[in-house]
Amino acid sequence: MNTVVLVFIVLIIGLLGYFIALYSQILSLRDHFIKAFVSLNFQLKQRYSLIPYLLQTTTSYISDESDAIQSLSQACERATNAAEIADTNPADAQLLDRLTDAEAALKVALGHFSDFIETSPNLKSDSRLVLQMNEISLVEVKISTSGQAFNDAVVAYNQYCERFPHSLITRIFRLRQTRFFN
Repeated sequence: MNTVVLVFIVLIIGLLGYFIALYSQILSLRDHFIKAFVSLNFQLKQRYSLIPYLLQTTTSYISDESDAIQSLSQACERATNAAEIADTNPADAQLLDRLTDAEAALKVALGHFSDFIETSPNLKSDSRLVLQMNEISLVEVKISTSGQAFNDAVVAYNQYCERFPHSLITRIFRLRQTRFFN
């Protein structure tokens, strides 16, 4: 009888240890995608900080009433706010969706702004503006790389959470899958 109880206790301790290890791995993968988001958000904030200088350089040639300038300024403000909010909880799918939407609007506004610059010979020839646009382009490459790293970490986390018995742990502790950054 003592042997049966001892085997039962060892079995329970083994299962408990196994589930603790699974939970620990889930948290590790979650931390990994959160760190990837922090890196991505740093790059986004770097771009946001460059846009006001770009707008300032442009307004020295034209009035700040231009539609391209206004839309870029507003899109940058919305994206900055969305990034700050998403930074509070990168695992929240709704916050990430808002950031993704704000980023899409900012990319459109940057595209219109770039088209606007191309139509103005004075702006096109300004060396400061060309340098600032090149800086933004470099940051865009870093954003793309960081976004891919984030998405890769999200895939690893989501796939791990979908498998059995990991899915039991995620349900018990209410750990949710997250979304990609597009």
